[in-house]
Amino acid sequence: MLEENQSTTENVENGFISDNLTTPLIYQERTQRRLIPFLYLFFLWTGKLMRKGYKGELKQVDDVFDLPNNLNLNTLGSVLSHPLETETSTFAPILLRVYGRQFFLLGILRFIGDILKFAGPILLHMLISSLQANKEMTTSYICCGLMFITMLFASLCDVHFGYRIQFLSMKAKSALLLAVYEKLLRIPAYKITDDFSSGKLINLMCTDIDRIGEFICSFHAFWGMPMDFIIALYLIYKEMGLAFLAGVLASVILIPLNKLIASKIGKYSNEMMSVKDARLKLVSELSHSMRTIKLNSWENFFETKINLIRQKELKYLRYIKFLDAICVYLWASAPSLITLMILATFTLILLEQLTAAKVFTTLALINILIMPCSKFLPMGSRLYDNRITEDLQQFYSPISNSTTLIELEKNSFGWKSKENVVRSVQFKGEPGMLIGIIGPVGSGKSTLLVGILAETIIEGPPILLNERVLSEGFAYVGQDIWLRTGSVKENILCELSYSPERFRSAIDVCALTMDVENMPGKENYRIGGEGVTLSQKVRLALARAVYADKLIYLLDDPFAALDGTVASFVYENCIEKQLRSKGKLVILCTHHERFLGRADLIVQLDGEGNVLKAGPPEVILPNIVENQIIKQTENASEEENGGNLSQPMEAAEYVSVIDNEEKEEGTVKIRIYKTYIKAIALQATRNATDVWLSKWSSANNSEHNNSKLFLQQDWGYPFASRYIIPLTSINEQNQQMFYLRIYIAIVCLNSISTLTRAFLFAIACIYAAKYLHQRLLSRILKANINWWDKTPCGRATNRLSTDVSIVDTSLPFQLNICLASLFSLIGTLILTLVALPLLSLLLLPLFIIYYYIQKRICAITLSPLYSHLSETVSGLITIRSLRISEFFSSKMRTLLGYNLRSSFSSLAASTWLSVRIQMLGLFVLTIILLASILDVTIFKLSHPGLIGLAITYALSITNVLNGLLTSFIETEKELVSVERICDYIDNVPEEKESSLLNNDDIPTIITPIKGHICFENVSLRYSPELPLAINNVNFRLKAGTRTAIIGRTGAGKSTILQALLRAHPIETGRILIDDNVDLANLGFKCARSLFGYVSQHPFIFSGTLFDNLSIANTNLNNTQIEACISERGLSQWLEQFGGLNKIICEGGNNLSFGERQLISLLRLSLTRPKIILIDEATAHMDEQTHLLMSRLISRIGCTLIAIVHRLTGLDEHYDWVIEMSNGQIVREGPPSLFSQK
Repeated sequence: MLEENQSTTENVENGFISDNLTTPLIYQERTQRRLIPFLYLFFLWTGKLMRKGYKGELKQVDDVFDLPNNLNLNTLGSVLSHPLETETSTFAPILLRVYGRQFFLLGILRFIGDILKFAGPILLHMLISSLQANKEMTTSYICCGLMFITMLFASLCDVHFGYRIQFLSMKAKSALLLAVYEKLLRIPAYKITDDFSSGKLINLMCTDIDRIGEFICSFHAFWGMPMDFIIALYLIYKEMGLAFLAGVLASVILIPLNKLIASKIGKYSNEMMSVKDARLKLVSELSHSMRTIKLNSWENFFETKINLIRQKELKYLRYIKFLDAICVYLWASAPSLITLMILATFTLILLEQLTAAKVFTTLALINILIMPCSKFLPMGSRLYDNRITEDLQQFYSPISNSTTLIELEKNSFGWKSKENVVRSVQFKGEPGMLIGIIGPVGSGKSTLLVGILAETIIEGPPILLNERVLSEGFAYVGQDIWLRTGSVKENILCELSYSPERFRSAIDVCALTMDVENMPGKENYRIGGEGVTLSQKVRLALARAVYADKLIYLLDDPFAALDGTVASFVYENCIEKQLRSKGKLVILCTHHERFLGRADLIVQLDGEGNVLKAGPPEVILPNIVENQIIKQTENASEEENGGNLSQPMEAAEYVSVIDNEEKEEGTVKIRIYKTYIKAIALQATRNATDVWLSKWSSANNSEHNNSKLFLQQDWGYPFASRYIIPLTSINEQNQQMFYLRIYIAIVCLNSISTLTRAFLFAIACIYAAKYLHQRLLSRILKANINWWDKTPCGRATNRLSTDVSIVDTSLPFQLNICLASLFSLIGTLILTLVALPLLSLLLLPLFIIYYYIQKRICAITLSPLYSHLSETVSGLITIRSLRISEFFSSKMRTLLGYNLRSSFSSLAASTWLSVRIQMLGLFVLTIILLASILDVTIFKLSHPGLIGLAITYALSITNVLNGLLTSFIETEKELVSVERICDYIDNVPEEKESSLLNNDDIPTIITPIKGHICFENVSLRYSPELPLAINNVNFRLKAGTRTAIIGRTGAGKSTILQALLRAHPIETGRILIDDNVDLANLGFKCARSLFGYVSQHPFIFSGTLFDNLSIANTNLNNTQIEACISERGLSQWLEQFGGLNKIICEGGNNLSFGERQLISLLRLSLTRPKIILIDEATAHMDEQTHLLMSRLISRIGCTLIAIVHRLTGLDEHYDWVIEMSNGQIVREGPPSLFSQK
């Protein structure tokens, strides 16, 4: 049922797919593997991708490989979703059952590679022994040939294992991501409110699933560790005899020590993740309410609050990094320390002589031995709670063969916390009925509606529901309006097929005709930022509901945000003529009781959520005059026919066009490295230990060429008896002590330098993480409002979640490895050239890195994922009520597919390069082996010790080269996050403060101000290409004047407030405060500090009631706030609410909309600003609470400007009224002038 041209719109959405789609590269691995195994073995099938990269043509997702069949997301999505839904076990056994066979088959490949790597030390022993004994060259050539073959196969096994295990990790991560997302679409709202904040959900998607992927990639190291450990120890024993026990002792100490450190790291990681959840939850709340935060100058408060949470996060990160530093120290210094212990035992206790063969064979084996001791990796344990899905069948019981659409039989509804419970509701709904739900603020009206949608806990018998409604769903319009990032048309259709007549009808009956006509691009006008600046949000949501054509409509006070004329028109044309006349059941919660005169049933709730009474309007609301409603709606219809019902849309609503996310091309710029790198590796001392061993063994060899062996060498090594050369004199023992003392000194120096490097690097990385996050957060919070209007929330959240997480954890790890690998390679090449000078003639330009594709495209494709996730979380109730979950799941698969294509192509490209680097290393090894034989037999330039050292390093050069390549690529990938953070730090536009006045002067400026306001010929437009939102506005208000601004939707009322708050610069005229302070000369913070602003959509964040009330005045304590509340006559409300320590959920989800507005107004009254600006903030309050809050505001005694739609009470609560139309003042005067209208 999708519209045909909608796919094209999706292709350009968010800017990560080009407008001109190119033909993607076809993944041909399977075909090429069947035809030419050689192409598969060396990854030649990636040639087209690499050629495009070489030409610089990899700039967008459509330039890379299409997904292979076994990464088909339609298949992957169901692989885990079904088992996770039908079984009660945790995800791990299910993951193992689904992917276990592939996983363990890869273990065989890993096993072969691990066994082959031991051939190097064994053949090295045989080769050096042959060279020392000056035997026939045939043996040496055979050793060289075998070493080349075994290393070739070991390299290929390693490359293919790495490729396949990462491919499997991608499959598992994608399947998990889809399974979590699809489960999210089925979790009732009360479960998400209490168990999963948006911060936890984002953290789950960003971090925890990545940890699972990392575990999959590293799991085979767990069984490989003991195998490598045992084989390495046995071979060391064959070389060094009982001295190997010293190595065993060192390893026995290292393994439990690493395990202890890993367990501590795991503990601190879990605690850090909990703190990170809290930070991301707050970030998510702020990103959805930045306009309100900025207009109230609360940026500093929340910056401080987030930084305090970040400090706790960094505390745990510091523990982790210091423990990591100890691990790095143990890993880096362990080879030298173990070698020292073995050699000291060998020479001082066993009194045996060292030879080059023994030394360098043992050294190669110790390098293998140390890896099992350092690879004990902890795994994050949080991912999936399989017991949170609810089956709708347990909430509903289908009705068949009846006209009844829904029937409640004494059902109760509530949240997990048992608050706002609605008790014993009973009614029956039939086609064409209008059922009204009324009651004071906090009585549970909204809870009742979402409870009917099965989004709350339901007590009592199952709700009886028509079978068609059960399958097709409801049309729901809540108070928190949910709009998607997309066009007006896409928001109304909401993935239904397009019918021009039906679409036009939905627009007409919701009074949107003129608004849509005045939009740029009309119905194709794209909105972003959840439409925060749109005054048509409610009517768009209502039009979406009308277009959905459901049998039951659940409407939560849609008239609160509409002026009286428009509200009357919508009631008559939408509810009466469009819905009820066509047999739709409408359940309407409202404080506007005048619209319930023609209701069939009214259910009245008391303040405790109990049904006070239920019956027809004449019984429940006898004072309603139906004729008044009829008259108003008739007038509304006449005005609509005259084309004057809707004002042209305010220009503020045009500016929410979504900017495409920019991406850099090519490698990461040098300045990004300079931004991050704060430490330098120290490699020289490590190489010095090996050089000294070479000198030691060579000295022994030259003095004992004629020594008699006690046991003859057997070429059956490693299974034969070993031979020994005893120390036979005191001079020999003294010489051994000399070399040993020097070696100990070098090892100690290496150990100290390694420890220093590890901790300096850890400290520098912690500082870098703190510095980048602080600057990023500060820049984002100080970004101008236009930037926030145009930027999807998912982008900012992505920077502060995924990118910051990479800077915190994986980037330091990868950069450390990269630096260590780089200096190791330099040391290896230098020592190899020193040992074999002739090699310098052969090692010409052999190291050419031939790659372009990076994780940058992957990073770009992540932002739409997070934006889509954020949209889904905020609109879950609407999505489920309309039964369009399958579309959102499909869109998630599409967006994930884009990301997966770039990730897969990146993996293919890096593996292509890895194969060539492995072959380069083998080529270098072969040259060194041949040069060694020629040097010993012909040139005789080097002694056996140096040759042994060169070959030992040559054996590892393949791993060093591959490690450097891998770590460099991974570091470049991770540094893309630093680049993206720096891009925001450098390029996000800030609000430019005035150079005339400084924010430090705020108290001096504000204190004497009384509150006079003067508009002189003020005009404002939101963008140069847009019409004026207000045109030549002039008015003057005295200090203390209470002014109401009235006018139809889009008349320019909100723009007056926006101009005062400097949300957008005025084009002409000026705004004066107290006749001598020009707002344009004040800094933004200073100007906004004059005002207290409450928007129509109240901002409430997770925390206590005290936290929410003390945002703008942190000096207030509990006693002072309670006293202020008591002065305003709200002591009883506070007691019923639960006190100042009452916990408020994310976004105030455990509060009614009216309660949120009440808290916002109460917070405003506590700050005592000079001027109060209110944008219809009492819209969702019942009449009694509305009057209470109006009296509360009037007692503050400051200048008040309020946008109102309710004309009742103007005489009592306001001194002056301004009427707006088409961006101009058409009339102003005392309230009595308007009451006569």
